[in-house]
Amino acid sequence: MKKLSIILIALLMFTGCRTLGMAVIDQNFQEAEQILSVGNKWEIDEPDHTGTTPLLYAASYGHPAMVKWLLDKGANINVQHKYTGETALLYGSYYGNIAVITILLDRGVDINQKNNTGYNALEYARKYHWTDIEKLLIEKGAIPIYK
Repeated sequence: MKKLSIILIALLMFTGCRTLGMAVIDQNFQEAEQILSVGNKWEIDEPDHTGTTPLLYAASYGHPAMVKWLLDKGANINVQHKYTGETALLYGSYYGNIAVITILLDRGVDINQKNNTGYNALEYARKYHWTDIEKLLIEKGAIPIYK
């Protein structure tokens, strides 16, 4: 039985049963490409059991190269978390990652999109005192929600 379990685990690992989100978190471009190349294109914007898409993982983990790669592969730049409404831009702002934010702004992200509680990226930048991000967002046209 133990041998069968080991064989089954190995088989699952080698047949691509890891998700695109897992590959993104690990910054494993080769595995991510392989997952997409075997007919799993739908997975690029598909939320996992937590409601998070691969682009949201890339932004929240602060992986600008993976954000760029996913956008190049056709990920929806304005995709929202299934349960919270967070976006890649909101995660970038929440965690203070100006590299992720810059990529998203250069690619035409909706700068004023809000999450389910009414926050936009500018409000996160203000709340967490990311003054460089606040300045950039205002320069790019972000509209404050709270005065």
